Amino acid sequence: MGTGRRIGISRLATELRGRPLLIWAVALMIGMVARGSPVWACLLIPLGIVCGRSRRAWFGIGFAVLGALISPIRPIVAVDESRTFQGVVDVVSMAKPGLYGEQVTVLAGHNRLIWQLSPGQDVNWGDRVRVNGRFEPLDGAYGQGLTRQGYVGRLVTQSAVVEDTGTNLARIGRQMRLSFSREMGQHLHEEDAAIVRALTFNDDARVTPELREVLRATGAIHILSTSGMHVMVLSLFVMALLRRLPIERWGQLVVLAIFLTLYVSAAGWRPPAVRAMILALAVALPYIFDREADGLSALSLALLVTLIWQPNELLSVGFQLSYVAVAGLVLFGDWTALPDDPPLASVLVRRAADVFRASVIATLATAPLLAFHFGEFSWIGPISNLAIGFAVLPIVAGALGAWAVGPLMPWFGSMVLAVLVAPLCGYIRLLMTHMASWPNVIVRVGAFPGWTLLLLYGAALLLWEPRRQVPEPNT
Repeated sequence: MGTGRRIGISRLATELRGRPLLIWAVALMIGMVARGSPVWACLLIPLGIVCGRSRRAWFGIGFAVLGALISPIRPIVAVDESRTFQGVVDVVSMAKPGLYGEQVTVLAGHNRLIWQLSPGQDVNWGDRVRVNGRFEPLDGAYGQGLTRQGYVGRLVTQSAVVEDTGTNLARIGRQMRLSFSREMGQHLHEEDAAIVRALTFNDDARVTPELREVLRATGAIHILSTSGMHVMVLSLFVMALLRRLPIERWGQLVVLAIFLTLYVSAAGWRPPAVRAMILALAVALPYIFDREADGLSALSLALLVTLIWQPNELLSVGFQLSYVAVAGLVLFGDWTALPDDPPLASVLVRRAADVFRASVIATLATAPLLAFHFGEFSWIGPISNLAIGFAVLPIVAGALGAWAVGPLMPWFGSMVLAVLVAPLCGYIRLLMTHMASWPNVIVRVGAFPGWTLLLLYGAALLLWEPRRQVPEPNT
């Protein structure tokens, strides 16, 4: 069982000192932010005090310097008018669904652009393409969001020739996602198919604006965002199945790693999905040695890999919300195990309480960020997430299972989609629409400076109660 007590500043320093990955992840982010505003470099002083005179302090300085070098926070010269471009671009993301078709991120020199692919155009992560076309400016609220993430414009092509191809894994993943999308479109109502695609592979391009607004008002928009939640849900489901098979623990981890690699490839190697995969594997690794995982260290490893791989994610609101929510769950969630052979009623009550607690934590953790970026947040998030949380795993697992067995037993796949998946999607739509009609579900706040976020989250950190495993009596 675990014990804990509220932490003080000195104890907090001790806890942080024992987690070098966390120190290095914080140092990396400080270096990235200090590139745009050097005053943030002052945060390295307390971080250095925590490290003391140790080797990890020098590594921390190194990560801070690395952060400053790769930081996306720099002056961006956006494309303000159409201009001709002929040359070579490097594809730095997998094709992902957009409102008007599939799109990829490309680099033309140091210019980061969105390239809207033509129907049937086979371009993927790692390809080097010679194009003839033009740069176009980013327009509207969507364009402003892309500009904040470091994009300078759109690439519109008249001709494109792939000179060097990327990995086969990227192409396999894309074909898997397209096949799944077609299967859902053939057997489900359009709105239900859109929910399934979003939950399973983050393909939210066909989700209606009305449903987006409903989920935003109820605090459940994360089920459609690139939060990586679907990866964590499937990881837990697959590990639960593997533990019941006669496979050694290291073999279970290998199977999980292969499954997640294929799944994240199909999801387009989006950074949140990659973060969730790294986090899932980091948490599962100590299971081989019959030890508990350290959630903060696992989250810090995922953060380091994600930001070094794609520094522009630091500017993404989805990235910030995702990590803050998971950090809140790691710090304040109650993950103590149930006793052996508990009554079914106790299990159901405990799991319902866990879901509600997690929803409350995630809502409180992300509320300041939502208020900072959008000037509003939903107070009914814990209730709505409790109401629909149980449906996520059956929808994702059922849809994937139906797609997998479809070629062999199409009647069975159709039955699963009709009997299980479609009713649960309808339940989510109807319930969220009803809850969104409640009065005053959205709390609106005025603008406030970014440094107040640091104070709020710092104060919350002092409420953390680290848990330690205590030996049972006579052991």
